[in-house]
Amino acid sequence: TALNPAFSIGNQVGEAIALHQGLRGAALRNRVIDELRRVRVPDAETHLNTYPHALSGGMRQRAVIAVALSRRPEALTAH
Repeated sequence: TALNPAFSIGNQVGEAIALHQGLRGAALRNRVIDELRRVRVPDAETHLNTYPHALSGGMRQRAVIAVALSRRPEALTAH
């Protein structure tokens, strides 16, 4: 429920990065791919345009974790 079903995974991870780090264009796209790879999303380039409903629960969790980690927190607590 943390992901908006109206936006792709790439858009949602990218929004967090763009807001907090000011990246745009190709640099933003590359960073989103890096973040998805960091949480072991297979074939990250393909999943940029995938919507949450098309992913398994575990893949959606990875996308949410990518959003959280993209801000480079010192600590992260999961509940």
